Amino acid sequence: MGRILRVLSSVAAMAILANTIAQPAAADQIGSTINFRVSDTFPDLTYNEITKIQRGLKSAVDFNRKKTPWICVSSPTLSDEVLGDLGEQFRPTGAFIYVAIGRHPDGDAFVMEMIWVAGKRTATQTGVISKTLLEGDRATALRDEAVHTLEQLMEQVTPCAPKVKVKAKTKLTQDLIWTGSWEGEARLALGESGDFAGTLPVTYSWTPIILPDGVCTATIPNPRSLMDIAGHFEAGDKSLKFTRMQLHGISGNTTVSCTLDGQAITRTMALPIFAPMEAATQYDVRIPLQQDARIIIALRPPAPGAVSDFTMDLTYEEDGTPVALVSVGGAPLQAAHRSRR
Repeated sequence: MGRILRVLSSVAAMAILANTIAQPAAADQIGSTINFRVSDTFPDLTYNEITKIQRGLKSAVDFNRKKTPWICVSSPTLSDEVLGDLGEQFRPTGAFIYVAIGRHPDGDAFVMEMIWVAGKRTATQTGVISKTLLEGDRATALRDEAVHTLEQLMEQVTPCAPKVKVKAKTKLTQDLIWTGSWEGEARLALGESGDFAGTLPVTYSWTPIILPDGVCTATIPNPRSLMDIAGHFEAGDKSLKFTRMQLHGISGNTTVSCTLDGQAITRTMALPIFAPMEAATQYDVRIPLQQDARIIIALRPPAPGAVSDFTMDLTYEEDGTPVALVSVGGAPLQAAHRSRR
């Protein structure tokens, strides 16, 4: 039974392990760009009118940057760069806003806007400005519709709230066969400077223990625990850098039921107590801030014949599954809505 206890002990050990200690760096804001284009169907739009519309768009972004879903985003830069295909292969970084203004043959004007967050288009919307409004203060009418459309779009996406899913797994194959893992997920609410901190709920699970002379199963009443996490956005490589990943571990009693050499054995024993374990100071844990990003880190095995790894996935997508919110200072994630593509 002693070797069974040693196997169970490795459950709490598989998320850390020593390597190079990562050096901390300062947090950065996520960059933002407004790409403003005037269609050839609107050839008489003047420089002053364009400037008024651009200023209105920039002010709208700056106003919404006061809200939690956009608070980590920097003030936007303006661009009129001619872009190519804006389809699925178009992957701008940060928060990228595309605004195009044109005119229909009937005289009405239109504004078409799209927002990309983390390299993926997450919202699209079109507004219409009637020919009657254009006969008055044309610049104001165009600006107001462009701003109104942009504000509606910005409520649909959350550049400061990516979702991460973490999982660590250890597999033992020497003298016995056993796989243990823990996993959890949370939506990170980045603060104004691009930092985050909080706790992420995790759940442990493991397979039966296959021995040369039998099989054992271990049952723990409460396999749930917490991980304290913290980190920030780094503009240099457009990634989320984790500076803290500390597992609380699990405690209590476990019931081990074995069938060895045809005999049934059941024991209840206390789980070993481990000191809190820290992973982010042992590894350079960072993940690109982009849709569907994934990292896999090979961990030092906790026992001979073991293989351990750590996986993290990042997404902005909503799948209807409730997830915990890791916020800065406990601030709620307000004005966040499901993305509309």
